[in-house]
Amino acid sequence: MEVRITNPLDDLSVTVNAQNDIIDLFDNFDDPFTTGLIATFSLKDTTLGNNGIIEVVLFDQSGAGAPNSVANFRNYAEDGDYRNTIIHRSLPGFIIQGGGFSIDDLAISDVPSDPPVENEFSEARSNLRGTIAFAKVSGDPDSATSQWFFNLADNNAGSSSDLDNQNDGFTVFGQVVAADLVTIDAIAQIPVFDGRTLFNEPAFTNLPVDVDAPENPAINSDEELVVFNDITVFEVNELEFTVTSNSNPNLVAASINNEGELVLDYQPDQTGSADIRIEATNLLGQTATDTFTININEALRATLDIDGDERLLPTVDGILVQRFIGGGRGDALVNGLPLETLGGERQTAATIESFLEEVEFLDVDGDGRLLPTVDGILAQRFIGGGRGDALVNGLPLETLGGERQTAATIEAFLTPLVSSV
Repeated sequence: MEVRITNPLDDLSVTVNAQNDIIDLFDNFDDPFTTGLIATFSLKDTTLGNNGIIEVVLFDQSGAGAPNSVANFRNYAEDGDYRNTIIHRSLPGFIIQGGGFSIDDLAISDVPSDPPVENEFSEARSNLRGTIAFAKVSGDPDSATSQWFFNLADNNAGSSSDLDNQNDGFTVFGQVVAADLVTIDAIAQIPVFDGRTLFNEPAFTNLPVDVDAPENPAINSDEELVVFNDITVFEVNELEFTVTSNSNPNLVAASINNEGELVLDYQPDQTGSADIRIEATNLLGQTATDTFTININEALRATLDIDGDERLLPTVDGILVQRFIGGGRGDALVNGLPLETLGGERQTAATIESFLEEVEFLDVDGDGRLLPTVDGILAQRFIGGGRGDALVNGLPLETLGGERQTAATIEAFLTPLVSSV
């Protein structure tokens, strides 16, 4: 019935040559009425409407939908109770009704009834043209079992036949896709007869019968009634996504994969911004769109000059690394350090934290862990001029099993981080 933006797409900021991002768009968009259940009504007469097919989007999602009604309908369908069932009531311009009777060699049988389902009428699911709703006993709102009807017109409040306000409202639990409205209309065009005498069934007052001689409707075969081979239910994605615009495809390639995820492929060595527009389409063809911006920035310069004052000081830069690796944040990170006096590019805890959270060189020995007693000491010693044994003395590098276990490999890793200072 509609597509909602449940979580607006956030703008993204990444550095040049960042890895691709994948965004699950089902976290951002939703059709609140359905989870993606489709019912296919297959007529024996494939010349009717759209090849005798009526596809219905079922409103099974809790909240806006009618999950209990859909579960009731699905039980009948999956038990095979709707095989060879007929449209037994046709009121052109109003409704066509089925789900109550099956036919086999002109023998009529009642569809076996499960316990009735509680009424789930909602004004948000009004009895509009193309919707399907459960029939029920007059005066008993909670009496729906197997019988359903298609609304051929808007039978809601204000119409001459207001089904939204009769018997506490008739529960709409699905809607015909636009392409198959021609099929329910084709059924409604079949001549209608009083079939009570033909089948000795009191409910057949308005029975559609496709016969050659309507003035004398003798029924000779099942196919002269409107018969469904079967009604089946299957699952699909409730939404389909499209990238409708990309202001800078040379910066980032945006595509949708088979899982409904947005794949952002950042192009090599490119910086700049791009506006991406995403459209979500539900199973009834309704849409919603959202736009977000991607900014690709130059990579932060990899340097051990943590405060950005173009000097390497073990009593400042070394301490900042050591404290950060040890979990220091806020005042605990910068307390007692003369950052404003030094006049560096980064003078506050916030700017220091932002810088250190982005860099990838704090795991100095490359063992996948940040240890103040190893990585912090190595960085602080190196900033203070430690090389060779003075750099690694007393540290259990071999025991830790990192990528870099010797003074030579540690120095080779850290040297580029000070060469520009």
